[in-house]
Amino acid sequence: MFFRGLFFLPEQMVALAVVGLFFLIFIVSSRLDLRAIGRTRMELAALLLFGGYLLSTVLAAQLRSALLELLKYGLYLMVFILTSRAVRGPVQRVVALWTILVGLTAPGVVGLFSVSGPWHYPGAIFENKLASTFQYHNSFGAVMATGLVLALGLQVATKPQWQRLLLGAMGALFGLCVIYSQSRGTWLISLVVLAALVILTIRAERSLLVARFLAIGVGIVAGMPFFGRGLHQLSYWIWLGWLIAGVLAAAVTYVVEMPTIRRHYGAVATALVIIGIAASVILVSRLPADLVARFKSLSLRDVNVIERFAFDIDSLKMIAASPLLGYGGGGWFAVYKRFQSYGYTTRLGHNNFLQTWVEGGILGFAALIFMWYWFFRALFPRDSTKSATDERAVMTAVAMAGGFLGLHSIIDFDLSLGAISIILWALFGLANGCVLDREVKAGHGRRFGLLPAAGAKRSFPVLPVLVYALAVALAASLFAGDRLQNRALAEYNAGQSPLAMSNMLLAARVDPLNSTALTLAAQMDEQAGKYDIAYALNSRAVKFDRFNSVILTTQSRMAYRLGRGDEAVWAARQAVKMEPQEELRYETLANLYVTLGKYFLSQGNTQQAQSFFQQVPTLGAEMAQRGEQNYFKNSVNALPPDTSAMEMYEGQSLLALRQWKEAETHFQAGIDLGVKQQDRHLIAENYMWLGLALQKERSQADPEAQAALRKAFELQIETVSNYTEALKWVK
Repeated sequence: MFFRGLFFLPEQMVALAVVGLFFLIFIVSSRLDLRAIGRTRMELAALLLFGGYLLSTVLAAQLRSALLELLKYGLYLMVFILTSRAVRGPVQRVVALWTILVGLTAPGVVGLFSVSGPWHYPGAIFENKLASTFQYHNSFGAVMATGLVLALGLQVATKPQWQRLLLGAMGALFGLCVIYSQSRGTWLISLVVLAALVILTIRAERSLLVARFLAIGVGIVAGMPFFGRGLHQLSYWIWLGWLIAGVLAAAVTYVVEMPTIRRHYGAVATALVIIGIAASVILVSRLPADLVARFKSLSLRDVNVIERFAFDIDSLKMIAASPLLGYGGGGWFAVYKRFQSYGYTTRLGHNNFLQTWVEGGILGFAALIFMWYWFFRALFPRDSTKSATDERAVMTAVAMAGGFLGLHSIIDFDLSLGAISIILWALFGLANGCVLDREVKAGHGRRFGLLPAAGAKRSFPVLPVLVYALAVALAASLFAGDRLQNRALAEYNAGQSPLAMSNMLLAARVDPLNSTALTLAAQMDEQAGKYDIAYALNSRAVKFDRFNSVILTTQSRMAYRLGRGDEAVWAARQAVKMEPQEELRYETLANLYVTLGKYFLSQGNTQQAQSFFQQVPTLGAEMAQRGEQNYFKNSVNALPPDTSAMEMYEGQSLLALRQWKEAETHFQAGIDLGVKQQDRHLIAENYMWLGLALQKERSQADPEAQAALRKAFELQIETVSNYTEALKWVK
């Protein structure tokens, strides 16, 4: 379940097939009445959320991604329905939470094995941060914090003492993993959620909960030196750290639960706090430097905080552009470069609420908000104070675990990982089960059971079976397309071009919406000299992925090669529009303007040539204005006001317009920027054009012109032939 966090298609396909099969079995056996789905407000919200993503596929920015996201939400919806129907009553909910906890323990243990051996999971450790099977330390930290919250909450509802002690040991593992995941957002949100857990726990159990938490904390503090040493040395010390933490947490839990101790909780809690503070002071001096630095780096000025701020601003821009239907599933990634504040690279918006609005439109966003609202209402109804202690404890644990995932999803992309979303939707299902239980008590819940009603007619559900078959077929098609595409790329890199071309075309046939396979196949055909076929393939890619600036740039090049000048300009302009924070798009369009201007000059059409040359300085001014006015202009990836290549193209256009002085200024600026960029080729080219401009303004034998040309030829001998070509159109 947790393999790579179910983020990638192969794992998602397996999960969809298995859960869908169970769902189908319940329908076929008449244990699940589809007509009864949607009777609770949570179920209605879940259906509307799925409907929002379904509706948004109509105008999806990338249809393939939209269908893939729709399959994922279908998976979550089935998990939600199955959990809410199958898990009924406080006892079954405790069993379900234990199942989730055991599942959460698995990636923690795998992470320890990856550190100590004998085998290592790829990506389990990232820059001394524990990531385990999730391969992303923030998501792993969030999952471990969820486990810690559930372990603490379950201790209140668990009767056998050995189970409570086991929960204390599991809590120690979760806590150590949270700390050494080095996820700062997880650290902060954990404090808030744990405080809320204490406050919402009934008063009679509150002091005991605090004592148990302190017991786990004592174990964590004792185990940290060994755990941290094992992580940094990749040794078995990490197991010793957990062993010490787990045993001590269980032992202290046992002590604080003793009747004699319970009568003096105030003194015990004070003693534990004093011991914890003293141990922490000693521990801080022995903590690894990277962990200490991570603690100290908590700041609103941190680059990651600023980046999240930019993501949210850009998400709001996307929402403003398409607030009703959104851009379809996966639409955030498809369109973000058009709206981004600076040239960052990401796949996800790091804010599940805003990303849902971007992709699922206003319907999806509203449904998500209502889902969360009714989730908490289901767990804390108006008469919740009358609930039994165990039942109230279970509901509180479910609420706080879900609340943690919801809060963390505001600052990270956890819920884009299928494994974490499945956990959340299972928690949603447990909350919905509470509502169904109350319906049963009120005498309206007969239809909600998983057992067939007496005398019910069993007819074979043709439509659900057909939908399941189509969903599996679609997932298999997407999966096969990905596999064939990756195989073709590996073959191409190995020099097996014909075989690579064959597999890439097969990928495009098996997965016809795969724009990446189409454009890669087009580029392979282009290199083989099959320009018409390449153009046709890439044109299909543009239709399926119209916001992709790379595909548009490729289309511009291919269209120009075939003499389709107007289409080449349109595609290049669209590429700039779709990725306005990338200087390469401006440079490509500027180069195309200059190239077309040269062509029309060679044809004697001076007026048409000048119209293209005049657009280059305008484009350069647009790039400069966008770069200067950017709030994030000091970012490493911010769009620069100008580049060496842009200065060269602007200089060439002004040279063609016989504005010698202005052209020389741009070429000199291009030289200076080329030195900063350490680009020998652009420095040489700008020197060559500077020499040519000086010759046109003054004379062929001008000393400054000759010096500039000599410098160009010294830097790059190929500049000699470029100079000869330049003379032809400048004349």
